[in-house]
Amino acid sequence: MGKRIEADEIVTSKASTSGMKIDTESPDYGWRDLTSDVTVRTAGAPTTLPTFETWNGNILAYKFAVGDLCYHTFHMPHDWAFGTDLYIHAHWSHGSGATPTANDVTWEFECSWAKGFDQAVFTSPVTCSATLAANTTALTHMISEVQLTAASPSASQIDTDILEVDGLFIVRTRLAANASGEDPFLHTVDLHYQSHSLATKNKAPNFYS
Repeated sequence: MGKRIEADEIVTSKASTSGMKIDTESPDYGWRDLTSDVTVRTAGAPTTLPTFETWNGNILAYKFAVGDLCYHTFHMPHDWAFGTDLYIHAHWSHGSGATPTANDVTWEFECSWAKGFDQAVFTSPVTCSATLAANTTALTHMISEVQLTAASPSASQIDTDILEVDGLFIVRTRLAANASGEDPFLHTVDLHYQSHSLATKNKAPNFYS
């Protein structure tokens, strides 16, 4: 049974290691989402663009053929648990009336990152991908995820050690491969991040001093 604490104010340390964890037996920071709409750039963009088509009933969504592109921007929030890794994932489905096969669909994410406040230039983009076999039932909500950052990054990851709150991830998403027999619809691309559930002491660097 959880504990109940009542107070007019709760004061915690300002250090980057401070925060609230979940699970008394195996405590860890909880997970939250950074969400982004599917943004399709038409001006000056390549011709590989998704089409806005009927997805379910009278609802339209972006339908992707292999090579189609969209873009996303994610702002690192002040409750990010310092030093923890982030995971990027695509939410997608096949439209009503589709008859997909249980074969792989691959989403590719090309990402650049920079701290804010005139501290850094945006990194050369890294490219990672998430592959998941399609469900054979149309309209099944699929989530394809891959680790985007790491303390010892591969060539397809961003170094977690250079991350900071108020930075930006700029992402290009592409349908890299599709063996499902039907073109999928992309609904959103999100970042999973671990949260310490607190604000930072300062609104500009050093955020924790």
